[in-house]
Amino acid sequence: MVIGGGATCKSAIYALTEGLGAKVVYLVNRDPEEAKSAIKGLKQHGLHQEIRYVESVEIAQSLTKPPIVAVSAVPDIAPKTDAEQIARNIITVMIQSPHAHSSARLFLEMCYDPTPMTYMATLAQKFDWKVIDGLDVME
Repeated sequence: MVIGGGATCKSAIYALTEGLGAKVVYLVNRDPEEAKSAIKGLKQHGLHQEIRYVESVEIAQSLTKPPIVAVSAVPDIAPKTDAEQIARNIITVMIQSPHAHSSARLFLEMCYDPTPMTYMATLAQKFDWKVIDGLDVME
């Protein structure tokens, strides 16, 4: 799962697919147009793996293979709009999804300011994800 829609998001998707061999990447973003644009841009640059935009809690709940790797590429800001709250709810459902290999789940938080332990990283840690924070990424 990749959270975001900008350059860091696209880099994360590329790294997951081309570097780590992910066959499917779930993309979560508050703005459907930004998500579709990110997917279109990656496809135009030759990415062939499946990128699924998860646009609702119902879709997140219906996934038969929840993510075992997550990259958060968004600021740690509390939701202010309905779209931001929906995105947070989707992420929460996906973080809380039980998985057979729960000890293998990894949450990479790219945010480091004002603190590397964001709301989402803290939630992931609560549900037994191994969290790598934004400061670790910079080392």
